[in-house]
Order: sequence, then C-alpha cells, then structure tokens
Amino acid sequence: MKISALRIPAALAACFAVVLAGAPGASAAPPSPAPGVATAPAATAPSATDPVATDGTAAAAATAAPLDPVDDAVATAGPGRTAAVDVLANDGLQDSAQVRLLLVDPSAPRDADELRTAAGLLRVITPGTAPAELPEGWLPPEHPVLALTPAEDAPAGAVEVGYAVRDATGAEARAVLTVTPEAPGDPSGEPETATVPTAEPATSPTAEPSAVPTADPGAEASAGSRAAAADPGADAAVPAEVRQALEAAAAREAARTGEPSAAMRPVAGGWEWPHANGVVLWSEGHGAHYVHVRAPLGQKWVAGGEVAGLGYPVNDEVCGMVGGGCRQTYSKGRSIYWSPATGAKLVHLKGAIGQKWGRYSWERGILGYPVGDQICGMAGGGCRQAFSNGRSIYWSPATGAKLVHLTGAIGQKWGRYSWERGALGYPAGDQICGMAGGGCRQTFSNGRSIYWSPATGARIVRLQSDVGRKWGWHGWERGALGYPTGDYVPQGRTAAYQKFRHGIVTWNASSGTRVHMFRGECQNLNNGRSVQPTRNAGRVSLTIAEGYGRSEATFVNCVRIGGSYVEEWRTSAYVGASGFKRPGVPSGHTQYLYSPQGSYSVTESFGVYNPGTALPYRPLNPNSRWGGRLGTLYNKYFESTGYTWPDENMWYFAQSGDYRLGVVINYNRPPDSPIVQGNGFAIFLHANKKPTAGCIALHEHEVARYMRTARPGDRIIMGVRADLFR
Repeated sequence: MKISALRIPAALAACFAVVLAGAPGASAAPPSPAPGVATAPAATAPSATDPVATDGTAAAAATAAPLDPVDDAVATAGPGRTAAVDVLANDGLQDSAQVRLLLVDPSAPRDADELRTAAGLLRVITPGTAPAELPEGWLPPEHPVLALTPAEDAPAGAVEVGYAVRDATGAEARAVLTVTPEAPGDPSGEPETATVPTAEPATSPTAEPSAVPTADPGAEASAGSRAAAADPGADAAVPAEVRQALEAAAAREAARTGEPSAAMRPVAGGWEWPHANGVVLWSEGHGAHYVHVRAPLGQKWVAGGEVAGLGYPVNDEVCGMVGGGCRQTYSKGRSIYWSPATGAKLVHLKGAIGQKWGRYSWERGILGYPVGDQICGMAGGGCRQAFSNGRSIYWSPATGAKLVHLTGAIGQKWGRYSWERGALGYPAGDQICGMAGGGCRQTFSNGRSIYWSPATGARIVRLQSDVGRKWGWHGWERGALGYPTGDYVPQGRTAAYQKFRHGIVTWNASSGTRVHMFRGECQNLNNGRSVQPTRNAGRVSLTIAEGYGRSEATFVNCVRIGGSYVEEWRTSAYVGASGFKRPGVPSGHTQYLYSPQGSYSVTESFGVYNPGTALPYRPLNPNSRWGGRLGTLYNKYFESTGYTWPDENMWYFAQSGDYRLGVVINYNRPPDSPIVQGNGFAIFLHANKKPTAGCIALHEHEVARYMRTARPGDRIIMGVRADLFR
C-alpha cells in the first residue's frame, strides 16, 4: 500500500478509515447535487511544483495531474446498510467526474462495475446512474463512487479489493481499498430527535418571508471572530495539498469571498481559511468548499453550529434550481435548501423524512421546498417537516414517513381531530386518489381512515369495526352503499352507525350489524316526497293502502338514524273495512267503518300484558271503556261498571283478541288537535289482523314488536299511496 507523504498525518489520525455508521445522517457519501441541477466540475488543486494561482484563473491554469490513485481504507458498520465510499476524493485528479472507476475481479478477464467480495457487495455509482438503480435515499454523485453493502457473514479481518481509475485517453492506474468491519451504529436510519416540538401546524403551513437576507449580524460576528483569533503565521505549516485545495476553492468563488481575513488554520480535524464574506473549509473526506456566511445558506450553517453542528461542506453551493433556489450539503448528513419564497431550511436527506421527500423528486416535485426545519419530539417519538406546496411529511417509529396534504380536505379533517395527538394518530399510508367518482382516502394508525369524494366530502371510517367491515363486504366506496356521507358514530359501547350515500350501516351488541338502504317508502320521508309531516319523529310507521275502498294495507316501520329514515321492518295490515276517507275528511262514527288519513302521534298504549314498551302503558280491566257518546268523555278512556253504546267496552274486545295489545293513535284528540265531537273516536293500532271499524290491525306479535321499540312522540302516517306521496 502506498501513501503520499503529504497525506501521512491525516491518514494516521483517521487510521485509514471512515466509519460508515447506519445512524441517521451518517454517511461517507460524496457531494450530492439535486437531480437535474448541473454543477461545475470540481476544480483540481495544482501540484506542489506549480505556481500558486491567486485569482479566478487558477482552475483554468492548472495542469492535468497524472493518474496516481492512493490506497484507501474503510470500516463498515455492519450488514444491511449501503454506504458510499469516495475513493477518488483525494487522488489529485484534474476532473474526477471525467474518469471511469472500475472494480478489479481477479477471477475475471475484465474489470467490472460490480463485485461481490467476502466483505460485501461493491457497486460503482456514477453521475449518470439511473435514479431507479441508485441505492435508496441516494442522490446522483458528482463523480464516481463505490456503494458498499456489507455481507451478513463478513469476516472479522480486513478484506482488500482492487480498483482501477481510467481517464478519457485510456490511461489507467490501480489502487487498493481495504474494508474492515467496525462496531455497528444506530440501525434505524430514522430522523434524529431534535429539540422540543413547536406548535402543531395550521391548516396551511406558513411560508417564510420572501425577502432574501443579505447580511446577518451573527454571521458577521463569526467572520470577525475568525479574523481576531487568527495566527498570522499559522498557514506556514499547511500541507501543500490542503493549501492548493483551499486556494482552488477560493478561486472558484472569488467573486463572493472577499479578501482573506485570516491565515489558513486547522479546525476540528480539517482546515479553514476565513475570508471577508465567508470561509473556505477543507476536510479529508470531502475536499475544499466555500461557505458564504453573508448569504442565507451560510447564515443557516452558522446558526446550525457550523462545523461542530452540521459538519464540513461536501460541495459548493448549487444554485439555478427550480424557483431560483440554492442548496449546500454538509458532512453530518444534512443539507440546507433555500428559495426566495421559503428561506433557508435544513433537510436530513439521509433520514426517513428526507428520503421520502427525495422519492417525490425533492424540490421539483409536488412538495416543493421545505418551509420549516424538521421538528421532532412529537407524540410517540415522531417527527414532521412542512413543505411549500401545502404538504408535510410525518414520521413515527410505528408508521414510517408518510405524506399528508394538510391544506386538502383530508388533511384539514385530520387537523380537526388534533393531528397525530388525536383519535386518528399518525398517517399510516400516503393519500391515495383516483378512486371511484374521483375520490381519495388516507389511512391512519389508530384504525381509522378518511375517505373523500367531491359529492360527500371528507369522512372518517373505522374499517376494522363491525360497521366498517360490513361496508367492506358490500364493496366499500365501489359497492351499493357508496362513499360515507357522515363520520362513524359510536353510541356508547353497545351500538354504532354510519351513513353512506345510499344507505346506513348500524351495529348493535344484541342484534349485530345491519344494512339499511335508502329506498322504498321510507326514503320518501327523506327526499321531500311525503305529503304528511314527520315532525322529525324518531320512528314513523307508514300504513299504505293502494286505493280507496280497500281495507288491505302495507305497514312499513321507518326508524330515523343520523337524520335519515330507513326501513326497519314491514308487514301486511288491515284498516277500516270501508277503507280510507279522503285527506282532511273526518272518519266519523265507527259504525261507518272508515279510517282517517293523515299523520298522527302515539303517546300511550294498553292491553292485558306489557311486552316491554317505553310508551305509557295502561292495563285493561273489566271496567275499561272508551267514550263514543258525545260529551265530555268523547274519544277518551274512562272506567264504568255499566256499558252504553256507542262507547267501546275495551275489556270485551280484549277477550276477543283485538285489544290484547294496543296503541292509541292521536286522531281527533290531544296532543295533535282538540277533540271535535262527532269527527271520530277510538282509532288504535291493535291486534287481530282483519278489517276493522277504522283502526289499524296487525298480528299480536307484530303489535308487540312495534310497542317494544316505540317512544312517545313517534308517528303513524296512514292513507292511500297516491295521496301520501308526491
């Protein structure tokens, strides 16, 4: 192995190794420009024998360096984590982007771009490598690098791998990479924990001021402190290759740096050269690059702790990006992105949120530039970062990084439930659109999803509940029920329901799950087709004859759920033997056998036993009567030992079966109306299904079923179909 004499001190200090930890942001990756943004080739430092350039022509004047790659060493952090190895970083190449990097396979006649060794899989990654072939989370490098994926069973000792460097003329030189296992780092690859989280996002993340800052007192103080602390003779001991690299970097940025304000000097394992407007920094792994501390990117770097906080720059500033933006990447795994609209923000490109942003094409994609730094310390150890197009990326250990459109209908709905702190938790998947009817959905970690369509808005569904599973069995939004039109509504621990576009799904602990479609006669109560009023009663029972003069009828029990009526059950029925009177015409004396037509409340019941009703119940006895004679007792209950026609002997009819169970229909009586003498009396829902003297008759068990669910204020709408519905 050969090592340049000028490189011996740095190489010994690093033990020839760059530890490629798998912890978030740890990387030995080369500078990574944003996709699609062209960067100038890195200027090459002149050789030790060349005259030192002092102006912006230095790079152009430098002579081509011969191919003389230096042996490298790298330590891995364990299996399963692909890391970059920049073997060309310090080989003194004039333009490292123009050379070809190859792996030497001793068993093959030709060198290769990929080689499997005992230490793991090595691949050559170039600026032209297709995005789909890049390791996950990588940006295209500025010059060829090696991607190392350690083997599961890598040996404990070092493994040497040969590599070749070939220039455009075909000239070639070879060197050796020594791979040595090291103690593994944090395998999570997830965002590092930051400081105490700020307040939750508003519906739309707020963009920063658009004005581009031109000066920062903090940055100026930093530059001044460098000048004040400088040792005038400090650069006398600067290694020649470091001096050359620093001077070349300063020459590249000569229009912005200003005059040197201090001598070159060592700092934190590297070197810095302060200038009036910034600082040129050099590190073993990344070469020399300028940080413009009087501009937004440099000011953000200073605020982030400079070298101690963000590390050394790994590339020059890259500008000319979409929207007039710029970026610069630093050795501790973070980059600063700036645009006129958003200001300078930190992105952890190697963390889960940064990788997610990259999969959506960075600033060129639907998320745009970041509008805030990454915020961690949230519920469940989560993090988030907001971007300029109204979207944010949320991450938690349980869910990974997911995209939320906070200004969209689904994101706003999530916000009304307190974001990740609320009932829905973190997003468990990205928003999915292009569904039936132009709809979208997004799932969340606490077993709930939000579905949206243009016709129904954003609604919460509990897919793992009995109601949600029933909806799924009917085809979700593509099925007969369609999209939800209301949120999932629990009713204590024993019942729940949810409304959908074409029906309602209900669940009850005792009766299970049922689907009630919006159709039939009950739907007429919802859509305005009913002539008779419902008074928003909890239950409306329709008794419908198909024509006048007919006593056969259909009894339909409609229950109101979530503001809509749906059918619960139906059966056949009988009404007065002469059929219905016309709307508004009194039924008259029971001897004429007519039923009244209209909408009437029910408030009390009677019979020989109570089946379990919430209606006030009156047990009948031998003295029970109902007034049919004109006078103060007309159309009222009373008791008497005697009997005079046309009063009704209720006990007699109880023995014959009619009044074993009954419900009073409030026709021609309070609370619906005052009693009008002679307009009709004793209109009941009762047992013994056969034509009546004006009442509604069902089988006894059907009357019992009705009574068990009836409540005071429920209504019965009765009449001929043609006059009941528009």
